[in-house]
Amino acid sequence: MTKHLYLLIIMLCSIFGFGQNVGIGTDNPSEKLEVEGGIKADSLDVQSGLIKNVADPISAQDAATKAYVDILEAQIFELQLDIGIKAQDIDGNIYSTVKIGDQRWMAENLNVGAMIVGSGNQIDNAIIEKYCYDNITANCDIYGGLYQWNEMMQYVTTEGTQGVCPTGWHLPTDAEWKTLEIELGMTQSEADGTGSRGTDQGSQLGGNEPLWTNDALDQNANFGSSGFEGLPGGIRNISGSFVHQSNLVDFWSSSQSGDNAWHRGLDYNDLKVGRYDSIKSLSFSVRCVQD
Repeated sequence: MTKHLYLLIIMLCSIFGFGQNVGIGTDNPSEKLEVEGGIKADSLDVQSGLIKNVADPISAQDAATKAYVDILEAQIFELQLDIGIKAQDIDGNIYSTVKIGDQRWMAENLNVGAMIVGSGNQIDNAIIEKYCYDNITANCDIYGGLYQWNEMMQYVTTEGTQGVCPTGWHLPTDAEWKTLEIELGMTQSEADGTGSRGTDQGSQLGGNEPLWTNDALDQNANFGSSGFEGLPGGIRNISGSFVHQSNLVDFWSSSQSGDNAWHRGLDYNDLKVGRYDSIKSLSFSVRCVQD
């Protein structure tokens, strides 16, 4: 990662004749990128911002310079995908990610596939299908899609399979969820338990406080501290109805428990993380973890 990124920055400097005044991943206003002809950019932020606030070109020379910058931004974005700072699904959706311990997780709920109405089951038809809460596509844009276990797994039962995840990512196993929880302070014995476990790991995994019903989860001082950004997308019941948006989120694992499958739950009135095994025809949110 570092080698490729440094080579790209060196190329940027050589093309535009930048001196030592280059800021990478910083908000320091004294660290600028400046090119001949007056185009300036605030900083080169590889994590999220790329090259920020490039001024409108005022001449053909400036337009050509900006074209070079656009090319370099595209190359940096490709590097972000290559090294896993970003993830991209087959629909072209881009996801932020977060590194927690030795794992890198998507920091947004998966939203891949074509929406079908909640009254029907997802089926093995070579099309990724998703539910949007209350059959409203805008809910998928905010909270991601909801998936039955078999659809998420793409009709295999192999733990850790790619399933509906982007290339280079896979569906987390029950053990990988435990690794995440232990990294956030849960003990091994707590992680191995069922029901509501740990201390405030649920609050740490939550995110975007205005979307949650205000209670213990978002009132905790460590709410959102992990960067995981768990959103309360609710669930689809086996009857086809949608419930609990703004109150909870359940995330599937790729691990079975008899005829059921393990999943994790965050609830608005509980600081902890729930570990349950449930029937596979329920529809939950999905997060992916990097290979």
